[in-house]
Amino acid sequence: HSLTPGDEDLSCLGVALKSSALALVSDYRNWLTALCPESGILAATLDWLESHAPPQGRTSLIHRDFRTGNFLVDQGSLTSVLDWDFAGWGDPYEDIGWFCATCWRAGRDDLEAGGLATRDGFYRAYEAAGGQTIDPGAVAYWEIMAHTRWAIIARQQGVRAAQGDQPRHELLEAAARVPGLERDLAAMIAAG
Repeated sequence: HSLTPGDEDLSCLGVALKSSALALVSDYRNWLTALCPESGILAATLDWLESHAPPQGRTSLIHRDFRTGNFLVDQGSLTSVLDWDFAGWGDPYEDIGWFCATCWRAGRDDLEAGGLATRDGFYRAYEAAGGQTIDPGAVAYWEIMAHTRWAIIARQQGVRAAQGDQPRHELLEAAARVPGLERDLAAMIAAG
């Protein structure tokens, strides 16, 4: 998260938005409306995200899909980050929230940072590597955003499977996660 607008010739990424949170809420609302206008918990979650949107913090180049499966490690060291097709300017907390979201822990809820490390250990390592000091409240907001995004994408994948897109079994598996994601979102919103 060290590259910021103007640091390099990264004009291909477009202009940094004033509030990446509000822009994402608007995008996700449009995606959801195209899928199913009556969406219950997801619509309520988008309302919550909009009303609780943080002010724009630091803007940097973010990955937007940093999770297990999108990076390579050799002998305990990160060697490569893969799958940059969602990258752009945004709040670094978006990546941190995505990485810490329950949906990417592969059943290892005791290791809240991607199913690989404790949250506290990850935060300390991130800060020591030159990242900003982590605000747990900001991460909590972006974890809700991450679950919302993944739930909408999973719904989209269900539509694709119904249309005969391939690999159908993988698309259906993603769609089957929607009720659990919505249940998690309801609990997160209720908690705060």
